[in-house]
Amino acid sequence: MKRILAAAAILLFGLTSAGAFTIAPGRDCQSLGGQWNYIVDPMNTGIYKYQMQLQKPSKRYFADRHFYGDKTTLIEYDFDHAPTLTVPGDWNTQSDKLYYYEGSIWYRRTVDFRPVEGRRWFLYFGAVNYQCMVGVNNNILGTHKGGFTPFWFEVTDVLQEGENSLVVWVNNTRGESEVPTVNFDWWNYGGITRDVFLVSVPKVFISDYRISFDGKQIDIKVSLDGGNCPVTVEIPELGIRKKACTGRDGEVSFKVKADPERWCPENPKLYEVVVSTADDSIRDKVGFRTIRVDGEQILLNDKPVFLKGVAVHDETIGLNPGRCRNEEDARALLEAAKDLGCNFLRLAHYPHSEEMVRLAEEMGFMLWEEIPCYWNIDWSSEETYANAENQLVEMIGRDANRAATIIWSVANETPRTPERLEFLGKLIAKARALDPTRLISAALQKDKPDFYHPIIEDELVDLTDIISFNQYIGWYDGKPADCDNITWTVPSGKPVLISEFGGGALYGNHGSDSELFTEEYLALLYRKNLEMIGRIPALNGLCPWCLKDFRSPKRPLNGIQDDFNRKGLIDEQGRRKQAFFVMKNYYSSLSGELTVGTFNVRFLDDYRPDYDYKFGGQPWMVRRPAVMAFFEQNNIDIIGLQEVRRAQAADLEEDFGKDWFVYCPGRLSGGEMVRTSDEAVGIMFRKSRFNLLGHGRFWLSDSTDVAGSKRLGQSSPIVTSWVHLEEKYRPGKDVWFFSAHISWSVSENPSLPDQEVETLLSEMERLTGIGRNEFKSSATPVFLVGDLNNTVDESPIQTLEGYFNDARTASPESASTNINTFNCYGKESKASIIDYIFFGAGSAKEYIVDTSSYDPEVKFISDHYPVLSRIYYD
Repeated sequence: MKRILAAAAILLFGLTSAGAFTIAPGRDCQSLGGQWNYIVDPMNTGIYKYQMQLQKPSKRYFADRHFYGDKTTLIEYDFDHAPTLTVPGDWNTQSDKLYYYEGSIWYRRTVDFRPVEGRRWFLYFGAVNYQCMVGVNNNILGTHKGGFTPFWFEVTDVLQEGENSLVVWVNNTRGESEVPTVNFDWWNYGGITRDVFLVSVPKVFISDYRISFDGKQIDIKVSLDGGNCPVTVEIPELGIRKKACTGRDGEVSFKVKADPERWCPENPKLYEVVVSTADDSIRDKVGFRTIRVDGEQILLNDKPVFLKGVAVHDETIGLNPGRCRNEEDARALLEAAKDLGCNFLRLAHYPHSEEMVRLAEEMGFMLWEEIPCYWNIDWSSEETYANAENQLVEMIGRDANRAATIIWSVANETPRTPERLEFLGKLIAKARALDPTRLISAALQKDKPDFYHPIIEDELVDLTDIISFNQYIGWYDGKPADCDNITWTVPSGKPVLISEFGGGALYGNHGSDSELFTEEYLALLYRKNLEMIGRIPALNGLCPWCLKDFRSPKRPLNGIQDDFNRKGLIDEQGRRKQAFFVMKNYYSSLSGELTVGTFNVRFLDDYRPDYDYKFGGQPWMVRRPAVMAFFEQNNIDIIGLQEVRRAQAADLEEDFGKDWFVYCPGRLSGGEMVRTSDEAVGIMFRKSRFNLLGHGRFWLSDSTDVAGSKRLGQSSPIVTSWVHLEEKYRPGKDVWFFSAHISWSVSENPSLPDQEVETLLSEMERLTGIGRNEFKSSATPVFLVGDLNNTVDESPIQTLEGYFNDARTASPESASTNINTFNCYGKESKASIIDYIFFGAGSAKEYIVDTSSYDPEVKFISDHYPVLSRIYYD
């Protein structure tokens, strides 16, 4: 019996793929994706007899026999009549019966093959979760363990001309000595979850290549399989063409001096690289960059970089989310992260797909890649260590040429024990030996001898390049308000990265910000955490947990969790929670990016009981859903308001929420500078982003009714509002906002725009102390000018444009003037209403005009289109 069990162990776990193998673009690859027949086998009947003895080879399911082909012979399975699963894909979300299933499933598909003289063939699997055994035509090729990394087998000698039977036994049963172990907080998706290819190569082929860059030269290493011969490496755009012959081991390495354009999030430049022999060729796209730490800073291309990150699980966005299957699934996640403002992703808690990594590289994301040494695994087991190391080797081997990957992580939230320190220490040493060009880290946990004084004193800090740790103050520890009194103690001398923080909320669940699982609670938690995190010394980045709600059987709370971890900033369908915009605002502030706009909010002269003001020309009660959706979609930071009155400022704050502050001088009483009948412009801004340093008003146009007036012909002088703001998360970064309303008749006074703009600029200089040609990023003025109504011709508009052009000539980074003119009331452009957003030292990213949110059923004519501009002022 012992011999039989030993044989079974060898059969199941003793054979693995070996050596390196790349399927970079240019390979001759036949996709085997599509519909595969499957048989559920919880008792492993396809391998064992009833007394757990091995079945004869002809009895195992690898033999792919058919009962319905010969009903006189007892065969208790038949793949031809079995249901199908889509490959790549998990089985849990493809069948209700398999939703919670953990165990064995047999996959089978047929492969048509025609041999070609002088060629070799390999079966390449992107990933199978968790362990598998692969057979072709009843020949066992080998096994693989680890659910997220690629592996391959040569099939040159087992494929036969015509139809071939490919059978894969897959088992996702959790085990105490496995990596990950029995307890983890994500869904245990089983199946052939990533692509399968039949790859054709010549007898001597390029099995691997590595390219790295140290800032001065490119280091190239090429490995061949099957022999040795001359190898040529070309980077055409850099004028590089190097030819060398491999040694007896089939390897060659050399260095080439070069000064390529550096890859970075703002400019993810990739170069075509061609590696070839006389018979083989690979084409790839590779970026060149350096990453290192210098004291307490992370340096990308020798410049400090702040990692604006988010953690991501390899799970689709949709009504029935499952394991990501293709580039489209990966792109949806990456676009959500891009919208959040990220330049960095933590791919947790296991290696994600190659499509994800390559697409992230193209889109400009820096990456943290990780193996699933998660929570508490068997640190004393040599077998467990070998498994973890193999997953590390396969992850690094696949992505060593990806410029996007800057950090290899070996663990998450592991206990401090001597066995664990030795285990992870060996993994770190292995990672450095395989790839000395990247940073090494692990997501640690805090210690808290005193709740309000958490410390990081994990011995692993001495072995990593970055001090990265997870913390959940306000969720698992205390309440959000406790963040105000937290003082962190973190070892000095290394960069700090917050690798996780956050809490849970169900999308659309609204209530008090003291009620758990409401969007309001999560938004408050994020605001308080961001303020607290900003006080941590040597902070170089953060990674909120996490981008999207993801499936987890550890989360059974009915009506809220329903098998989902609700810590996502978006829900499983991609809908943004309030905390998403808090985080987006924070990242925008770090980038010096603002979304500013002008809107018409007109309060009625005669109070109506059903509504008390109009927004964009329509009653607020009608416009509210569209307006709030527009604000959420564009993440607006600050707004210039026309025609608002001071008495209604509280109404705006109530309608838009606690995060908004409205400054509006409104109507002024008699005896003051502006007459009682006049309306005023106002300013709204997000309190979560800005601190208010000062505010006030001044009037632009003279009135015939005011003593000392120059009698310019303007009948209704307009009060202009200004606010002086400081970025909450970047103290010292000040912005001045001026909101003005200019309306004139050229026939009455053709020079009025010039005079009013001159008044605006002069007041800006007086208040800020900054000359109009001396704008500084530390105190940037931004003008929100609305309702430029010229009723005769457009010539004063050109004069106005000239003022703004003159005002920013000292700033080479400033964008050109952009005036948006729209047809109004069906009249020609000469009678158009024009909205203008002008900014000092910033540059415009884009203008957005809201023309789609008006309800065609409501018979109100809008007299003002909201105009937004995204600007950068650093």
